[in-house]
Amino acid sequence: MPDMCHVHPYSSIDTPEALLSHFLPEYRQASVAYVNLDMEARLSVATGRMTTAQATQLADANVCAGFVEELHKRLGVVASFGGYLEDRAFLWQGTYLGNTEKTVHLGIDFNAPQGSVVATPVGGTVIRCDNDHPDRWGWGPRVFIETDGTSSDPTSAHSILLFAHLAEISVRVGDVVMSGSTLGVIGTPPFNGDWFPHLHVQQVRRELYDTFMRNDPWALDGYGDRSAMTTFTTDFPDPILSHCKRSTPQVTKG
Repeated sequence: MPDMCHVHPYSSIDTPEALLSHFLPEYRQASVAYVNLDMEARLSVATGRMTTAQATQLADANVCAGFVEELHKRLGVVASFGGYLEDRAFLWQGTYLGNTEKTVHLGIDFNAPQGSVVATPVGGTVIRCDNDHPDRWGWGPRVFIETDGTSSDPTSAHSILLFAHLAEISVRVGDVVMSGSTLGVIGTPPFNGDWFPHLHVQQVRRELYDTFMRNDPWALDGYGDRSAMTTFTTDFPDPILSHCKRSTPQVTKG
């Protein structure tokens, strides 16, 4: 029976390390794994590596950092990624998400050490930079890019890419960036929203982004309600599927 925590849903596109390196370039030659953190947490309790009481503490940034570090050591990797539309009801039971239906993760998390350089996988224009520190379990420093249509999916042109939980931001509003341009580095708690060190990347449909910006920019969350699951692939498309080129050419008939 396959280990569902590490089933690689992007195997038709590229290897885990190649996909991660679109966003964290220094890990192109590193050992990388795809992971489902919620399933890993459940498995850790089921196998006795962690108690149920300890699992409720994973919302603490330092505790979760230790959990991820132990996971990476066990898998023999230095970084990992995953989380798109992952239901994290178990993982974050100790946060503001606990005992709610709003536990579906709307982006992808790239789990790597603080200070890792963050890059954009696609060209575009920086349209917003902000920071909600000292809010706990917030975004921390974040950068928004309006994509220019140079990705593997031309239909994603003018969509919005959000990069969050940063430390230093090396771009400003109005900057035109190319694929591979540095945006900043992964931050550290509590300044990154008080999460374990990782990069959160989320794509947002342009019209929906505009609605949030008009009404309340901070109402745009990284998690959505289970009842709205059918809308998420349209409103918050998978950044990897939209912006990471396929490693093999598509065959056309005729």
